[in-house]
Amino acid sequence: MCFLSNDAMPMRWILLLIIAHYVTGNNEKKSSKNEEEDLTPHFFTREGVVVAGNFSRFELKSPKPMRIVLDSVQGDADLYFSYSDQGVSYELDRHDASSATCGIDYIDINSSPRPSYLGIYGHPSKNESVYHLLIMVVPDGNFEHGPEVIRRWSELVHQDSEGGSGSIYIDILSGILEILVEAVERRLLFTHSKLLSLRIRFFQTFRGFEMATELAQPASVSSIQLQSFEKGLRSPSLGEQLSTVVSTASVVRANPFPMYVNTIVVRLADAFKDGTNMLRLAIARALLECGTHLSLVFSGSEIFKRVLSVSHSNDPVARAMTLQVLASLAPIAPENKQAHHLIVESMSAENADEFQAACHAMAAFTHLSSEFSATIIGQLSELLLAEETSSDRKVELVQVFADMKATVDTIKEVISLTTRLLETSTFNELICTLLCATTTLAENTRYAIPQQLDILMEVVTGCHGDILSVCLSTLHNIARLAKHSHVWKEDHLKKLHQLKTRVSSTESSYIRYLDILVELTKKARPGLITGLDETLSEIGNLGQSECLPMRVRYLRISCNMLMRVPNERKWQSLSGPFVSTTNYELPAKLAKVFYRTLGRFLCCSEVEPERVLAVLDSILCKPVTHANITQLIELCCHLVNRLPFVVEKLHNWAKDLMSKESHLLYPPLAYLLLAPSIQLPRDTDTLAKGTDFDRYVIARVAFRNGHWKSAALPNLKAININRLSLESCEWIQALQELAASQLSEFSVPALYEQNQHLSKAHALLKPMAQSTQHETAFAFPSEWVACLLYSSDAAIQIASCISPTLSWCKHPLSEAVVFRVKRALVACDYAITRACQEWLHLARSSFGADEESIDFLDLQHKQCALVQYALNCITERIATKPPLPSTSSNTTVIQLFLEELRLASSQIDQLAAQDEAITMQSLKHFAEVLHNLYTYPLCMPRFFFQQMYATNIQMSVSIHSQIKDGITVSVTDTVPIQVDGVISTTHPAPVHSLIITANMQFPTVPANNYSETRTVKPTQNIHFTANFLMQFKQSCNIEFTVEFIDGEQGKKWVADTTASLKVDVKE
Repeated sequence: MCFLSNDAMPMRWILLLIIAHYVTGNNEKKSSKNEEEDLTPHFFTREGVVVAGNFSRFELKSPKPMRIVLDSVQGDADLYFSYSDQGVSYELDRHDASSATCGIDYIDINSSPRPSYLGIYGHPSKNESVYHLLIMVVPDGNFEHGPEVIRRWSELVHQDSEGGSGSIYIDILSGILEILVEAVERRLLFTHSKLLSLRIRFFQTFRGFEMATELAQPASVSSIQLQSFEKGLRSPSLGEQLSTVVSTASVVRANPFPMYVNTIVVRLADAFKDGTNMLRLAIARALLECGTHLSLVFSGSEIFKRVLSVSHSNDPVARAMTLQVLASLAPIAPENKQAHHLIVESMSAENADEFQAACHAMAAFTHLSSEFSATIIGQLSELLLAEETSSDRKVELVQVFADMKATVDTIKEVISLTTRLLETSTFNELICTLLCATTTLAENTRYAIPQQLDILMEVVTGCHGDILSVCLSTLHNIARLAKHSHVWKEDHLKKLHQLKTRVSSTESSYIRYLDILVELTKKARPGLITGLDETLSEIGNLGQSECLPMRVRYLRISCNMLMRVPNERKWQSLSGPFVSTTNYELPAKLAKVFYRTLGRFLCCSEVEPERVLAVLDSILCKPVTHANITQLIELCCHLVNRLPFVVEKLHNWAKDLMSKESHLLYPPLAYLLLAPSIQLPRDTDTLAKGTDFDRYVIARVAFRNGHWKSAALPNLKAININRLSLESCEWIQALQELAASQLSEFSVPALYEQNQHLSKAHALLKPMAQSTQHETAFAFPSEWVACLLYSSDAAIQIASCISPTLSWCKHPLSEAVVFRVKRALVACDYAITRACQEWLHLARSSFGADEESIDFLDLQHKQCALVQYALNCITERIATKPPLPSTSSNTTVIQLFLEELRLASSQIDQLAAQDEAITMQSLKHFAEVLHNLYTYPLCMPRFFFQQMYATNIQMSVSIHSQIKDGITVSVTDTVPIQVDGVISTTHPAPVHSLIITANMQFPTVPANNYSETRTVKPTQNIHFTANFLMQFKQSCNIEFTVEFIDGEQGKKWVADTTASLKVDVKE
C-alpha cells in the first residue's frame, strides 16, 4: 500500500488531468488528418552529446522511407544503422549501413518493416562529440533535399517544433506516466520545491515528445524573435509559458545586445510577478543560465520592483523562488538595499528551501558587493557561533566566504571568525568546508594568503590534525596556496618543514605533504630556493622508495628544482632514479605523470646531448610487452618535438619496434616514423594498412612533419571517398591537392604545377569556409592555402624572369639583358609584397591558434619577407633586412625552420655585398637562395587541423537606442552612433581592450574617405560599447571593424567581424 501526503494527492490528479487533456487533444488532431497529409515529408530534429567511445542508440518505428543525416557540431560522431540488431555497432556484423566521415554523415533507408535501430558513435579521438541529427521521412521515397540541408538547423528545428507534431506512441506515454506517478507517490521524500522542479522537467520532456518521430528528442528553438517570446509568455497555456521560458538562454545568446536582453528580462519579471510557482521556478533557472549576459540589463530598478513584490507572500516556496531569481539578477544591481534586507531576513527562516535560497542569494550579492559583505558578516557571526544553529546550516553558511568580495577589514573579521569556529567546533565536515572556503577567499584576494597559511598549519599541528580526514583536507588547501609561492615567507617554509615529522607516519598524509612541495617548487622565488634545497636533501631517500607514488613525487620535486637552478652534476645524480623507475610497470595515471616529468628532465638545457642519448639507451631497451610502452612512445614523441639531435635515433627505434609489433601503429608511433627532418627513401611504403580513418590520421601526421607528397598523398588517395558526404569528400580532395603541391625543385614547370594544385585546393576550401555552419573549422585552412597561393604566384613571376637568362644567356651578360631582367624583377615586387601582407594578416588574425602555430605563421611571413629582401638586393633598390624573431616555442620544427631562414638570410647578405647586382653568378646565387626557401619541406601548423580556441565577436549599431542598418539625416544633424558588442571566447587569455574603427566610405568622392577609432575596455571580459558623435555633409557607408589586444602578451589581433551603417544625407 502507498501512503500519500495531503498535498501530494492533488498534485497527482493535476498531472493525470494534464496528461489526459494532452492525449485527448492529440487524438482530436489525429482524427482530423487526411490521406494527403500522410504523404507530406516531415523533418525531425535532435541535438545531443555522445562521449568518446560510446554509443547513443535509438529505435525507429516508422516503416516509411527516410534519410538520416548527422552533423558533428563539435568533435566527431559517426552513424551506424541496423534493420534488426538492437546493439547496432561499428562491427561489420552488427550494422547494415554506416557513415563515418569528418563532416556530414547520412544514410538513406528504404521502406521496410520496423522497428529498426540507429547508433551514434563518439569517436575516441574526441573527448565528447556534439551532434545535430536530422531525420527526413518521405513517404514516396523521393528525397528533394540533400544532406547539406542540415546546415539550416535553426529553420529545421523551428519547423519541427511548430509543424512536426504528430501522434505520440502510447507505449512511450505509458512509460512517462509510470515514472511520474511513482515520483509523486514518493512525495514524502521530496520537498515542495523539488516536486515543482519535477513538474517543470515533465513539461520540458513532454514537449520534447511532441513529434512524429519515435526518437525521444527535445524540441528546442535556437533562435526566436522577441515578438514570439512575448506571445509565449502571454499564452493562457502553462505548458506554452514554460516552453517559452526554457528557451530564454538560447534567445539571449543569439541576441546579446542591451535593448534585446533588457526587454526579455523585463518580460520575465512581469511573468514572475503574476505567475505560478512552477513558472517562477522555470524563470529562476532560465535567468541563471543567462549568466553574464544579464549585465546588459539597464532597467534594474523596475525589474527588482516586480520581483520583490512576490517576497511579501506567506508562501515560503514563493519567497524561495524570489531569492533564487534575485541571485541571478545580482549583476544588474548588486547594491540593491531591498534585496539585501530580504536576504538578511530569510537567513533566519525556518523553511529549509527558503534558507538555502537565501544562502545562494547571499553568495551572489557578496561576490559583487563589498559593502554587503561588510554588512552581512555580523549576522553570519551570530548564526555560526550560536548553538541553536544546526551544523548542516553552518556548513552552508561558511561556503559564502569562498567568493566574497571583501575589503581588508572584512577579511580580518572573517579570519577572526574562522579562528573562533576552529576553537569551538568539533564537527569535522564544518571544519573542512570552512577551511576550503577561506582558502578560496585567500586565493582570490592574495594578500590574505600569509594569514591563511598560519591557520592551516596550526590546524595540522593542533588537535584537529589528529583526525585524518581533516589533516588531508588541510594539506590539500596548503597545496593550493603553494601555487602562489611568491607570497610565502621563510617562516612558512620553516613551519612546513616542521610538519614533516607530523605527517610522515601516514602514507596518505605524507603524499599530500609531497604534493605541497611539488607545487611550491614549480615557481619558487629565489628567497625560498635554499630552504627548499635543504628540505629536498632530507627526503633524498625517496628516490629509491618502494612506494611508487612517493618516488614519482620526489622526482617531480627534484626536476622542478633542477629547472629553477640548472646543474649538470645534479642532473647526472638524478638520472639513476629516473632510469630505475622506468623498469616498474606503473598504473596508467601515475605513468603519465612520471613520463612527462622524465621528458622535462631530459630536455634540460644545461645538459650535453651525449648524456641525454646515453640515458635514452637505457630507457629504450624496454620490451614491447611492457605495460607502459604507450607512455614511453609518447615520451619519445615529446623528445622528438623538442630535441632535434634525438630525431634520427628515435626514428630508427620506432622502425625496429614497428617491425616487431605492427599492431602498435597509431598516431604517436607514426609521428616517430614520419619525424620532421627525416629523409624517407623513395621506396618506403608509407601507406597505412588499417581503415580509411587510420590513413587519414597518418596523412595528418605526415602533413605536420613535412612529408606531404611522400606520405600524406598516398594515404589520402587510398581513402574511399565514395562513402563520404559531399563536404567530407571535398575536404579529402582539397588535402590531396595540397599534398601534391609540395615542391622538389625551383623551376617554372614545377611552380606552375604547384600553383594548379593550390588553386584547386583553395577552390574546394573557400566555399566550406564561407558556410556559416563550418566557418570556424575551415576558415583558417582556406586562408592558409590562399597565402601559399599568393607566395606561389610571386615565385612563378620571379622564376619566369630569371629562368630564360640562366638557360640561354652566357657570361658576361649584356647591358640590354641586364636592363630587361632588372625591369622584369622590379615588376615582381607587387606580387611578393601582396604575399607578405597576406601572411602578416593571417598571423595577426590567428588569436585562437596554439603557440607553435603562431610562431610558425610568423616564420612563414619572414620567409616571404626574405624573398622580398633578396629581390630588392639584386635589383639594387633600398633593402631592409627583415629581423628574424626570437620564438617563444622551442619545438624541433620551429628550430629547424628558423635555422633555414638564418642560412638564407646570410646568403642574401652575400648577394647584397656584390659589386654588380645582376650578373650570371649573382642570378645563380639568387636562384639557389629561392630554391632553398621554396623547396624547404613545410610542416603544416597544428591550427590547420585542430582549432584550439574559438573567439567570436558580434556587433550591432544603434541610433538613439534602436538597432538600425541605415539612417537618413540632414547636414546640420549631430548623430550619436553606438556600437554594442559581445565577445564569446574559449581562449584562456582575456581581451584587454578593443579598437573599434569606423571607416567612412563616400562612393561618389573616394578621396574624402576617412576613419575614426575608439578604444574601449570590455565589461566582465564580455561586453563592450563604443560611442561615436558624427556629422555628415554627404551620403556615405560606414563600416565598423574590430581589433583587440589580449591581456596576456599585449599583442594586437584582428577580428573578422564587421558591422555597417548606410547614411543618406538630405539636401
